[in-house]
Parts: sequence; structure tokens; C-alpha cells
Amino acid sequence: MKTVSCNTVWKFARDRKGSISIPMTIAIIPIIAATGAAVDFGRGLIMASKVQAAVDQAALTAANLSGTDVDKKEKVDQILSAALVGTPAATTFATNSDTSVTYSARVTMATMFTPFVFPYIAVRRQASARATVAGTPGVLGVAGWSDTSCILTLGEDLQLDSDNIMSWDGSPSVRLTGCSLRSNRSMKCNGGTLGASASYAHGSITGSCPNPLPGQPAVLDIYAEYQTNILPICGATKSGYTWAPTNGTLPAGSTVVKFPATTNSNYNEIHICGTLTPAGTKQLVANASTSSATEPDKDTVIVIEDGGLALADDAVTTAKRVTFVLAGRNSGVTDGDNPIVTWPSDNGHLASLISTPGSNANNPFKAMSIYQDPDNDFDQTWKPGASARFDGVVYLPKAKLTLSGNMQYGAKQCLKIVVGEFTLNGSVSISMKQSTTACNAINMRYYEVAPVVAVAAASATPSYL
Repeated sequence: MKTVSCNTVWKFARDRKGSISIPMTIAIIPIIAATGAAVDFGRGLIMASKVQAAVDQAALTAANLSGTDVDKKEKVDQILSAALVGTPAATTFATNSDTSVTYSARVTMATMFTPFVFPYIAVRRQASARATVAGTPGVLGVAGWSDTSCILTLGEDLQLDSDNIMSWDGSPSVRLTGCSLRSNRSMKCNGGTLGASASYAHGSITGSCPNPLPGQPAVLDIYAEYQTNILPICGATKSGYTWAPTNGTLPAGSTVVKFPATTNSNYNEIHICGTLTPAGTKQLVANASTSSATEPDKDTVIVIEDGGLALADDAVTTAKRVTFVLAGRNSGVTDGDNPIVTWPSDNGHLASLISTPGSNANNPFKAMSIYQDPDNDFDQTWKPGASARFDGVVYLPKAKLTLSGNMQYGAKQCLKIVVGEFTLNGSVSISMKQSTTACNAINMRYYEVAPVVAVAAASATPSYL
């Protein structure tokens, strides 16, 4: 057996080969931890970006939904879940006072490399969005957003960018409350402040229109189908009728005033053969007989065949729960007055028409104050001698309405004008309002429009990374 000398031991002690392995082993642990944390942090950033994109899409979708916040949240939660491929998320949803919506989601993700230090990463993101189309769902509950414009021009026979579809000229006194302007073609505003919440046009918008939003979807004419309810019964008789009621009762049937053979329990229907001329200071249909009644007990539909509605000089006519239907000309009649509304030409004479529409759910012309048969394209000029106070829909779908008189909304606080073209001239006064509650109370149907998002703001809230 060999004896180990002191010299050998000394050489071994001085040998440094392989001595680095121990400190390296100790040092590599934090290096690996840092690398793993960086990988987990990167995974968290990717998840945060994914969550933000999903939340943005959900908020934009929610901005175009109708219903309660609970209903909206349920639908957008499904969108978020599909986008995150089943990753659980805690979400919140709220509709804000400016009609925008805010949606947020918090997602947790287990770490892979730092489970004992950071067992999970929490990501929270939120987004807000608002749709350009203001309003509420239509009375009939049809899905989609609804057009709550005070004035809608259809312009069916005109080019997209014709500049006279909707024109505001002169220095009018205009007050529009709770509603917007909409044109299926173009729009031009050269007048003063209009007060509308927004101006929508399928084509271009020029001038000083408030909050202009061109390039919007066109709306379909939902009122044209009411035409099928016009059933002429007058024949060739067309001498017309001057209505100056003394006690608010309907006129008796004659050669120029006719009633359908079948009566309806929900509304009265009366046909005037020729032009109807309201005269005097009267209410066409009396209020119900109870002492507290302020309206008639039934709607009245007045169908004017082969003539128009001609307000007599100095007439003050009140038509409660009444729809005037301008039916146009009967077949076989080659002459007659145009199916339009005419007013005194001023010169010291005025005429006033105060009209509220029928609202019975079974009335085929419910919520219509004036309904012109859509086959007619006779233009309307309402002169300075005109003083109109309407509620409901004034529907002249192919007419060019030139308004030089005064128009206001009535006690129902729900007025909508639907025309082919609209021009306001001079220093006239027009005041229109749409209260959602009031419009629903008279069973007004809204035009459906496609949802268009104008404002979508994403905001990243602090994330727990």
C-alpha cells in the first residue's frame, strides 16, 4: 500500500479544476426563474391583448342591442366566451347616462414557471361603445334599432346626392327635441341652429346640419303597406263637403258623405267624396260623454276620395283621434282636386288645424295624423297662412313639402314628418318633439335601420400581471 505524501495532498488542495460547478449550480436557479417569469409575463400580455379585442367586440355588439342590461350582458358574455375559447371570465356590464355601454372582463391564467411565487396572472380589460342610431325598439318589438327622426325624406325618385332632398333655408325658428333628421338621399342645411340630436343621410350632408353623419343605411318605408286599407266607396261622385259641425257629431250619410257597409267597434270610418273643407271654429268629433273626458271615445278615419283637405279662411279645426286619409282619385274619374292639404294664402287670413291621431291597436291607420296614398306624388306647399299643431305621423311619401307656415307638436308630444322631399323657407317657426313614452302611447311604429357604431373607445384598466 502506497503512502500518500504531504506533497501529494498539497497538490490536490491547490487543484482548481471543476470548482466552478457548485456556484454555477447555485446561480442558475434565479436565471431559470427569471426566464420562466418572463415567459409567463409574455403569456399574460398575449392574454391581455386577446381579452381586450374580445371586450371591444362585445361592447360594440352591445351598443346595438335592445332590451335590458341583463339581456345584453347575457348575449355579449356568449361572444366573449367564444372569443376566449372557453376561458372563464368575470364580467360586468352597464348602460351609461349618455346611452353608451361599458363592458369589462377579468380573466385569470395559471402560471407555468412560477407557480410557487406567482400562482396565477389576472387580466382585466374594459371597453365602452355607443351606437349612432338613437332611439328605442319599435312598438311591434321587431329586432333592430329604430329611427326616431322628426323629419325623414325618402326621395325615391331622386339621385343619391341631389341637394334638394332636405333643405333648410332662410332664418327659421326651429326647435327639435328628442329626435334627429334623416334622409335616404342627401341633406343640406343653410339655416340657423336646428337643435336635432344628429343628421343622418344615406348620401352627402352639406352646410350646417347638426352632428352630420353621412353614408348611413337607408330605411325602408314601413307605412306604404297601409295603402291596402284604403277601400274606395264613393264612385264618380265628387262634389265635396264643407264640414262646420255644431255639436261635434259625424255628418249623416249622403251622396258625398258615405260610411262602409260594415261598422267597426274600434273606430269610425267615414268617406268624403271630393274635397273636405273644414270651416268655423269647431271640434270635428265630440269628446266622450263622461264629464272628465278630453277626447272622443273612438278613433275616426276620414277617407277623402278624389279631393284634398282644404282649410277654409280663418278656420280653427280641432281633430282629436282623427286620421285624414288622402286616398287620391277613384278609377273612372278624370278630373277633380289634387289629394293635398291646402291653406289660406295669408293676405290677412289664417287657418289652424290641431290634430291628434287615433291610437287604437286595431285601427289600421293608428298613429297617422295625415296619410297620403303612396301612389300619389302631388307636392304640398303650406303657406304663411298655415298654422298646424300635429301629433303622430304626417305621411306624404312622394310629395315635396315646402313649409312656409308654422308647425308645432301637440299635447301628445310625438310628431314625425315623412315626405319625399322637404324644404323650409323663410322666417317660419317649427317645433317638433318625440317622447318615447308618448310615441308608444299612440302606438307609433318606427322605421327600422341597421345599427351603425360611431363611437367605440377601449380603455385598459390596471391588470394584475
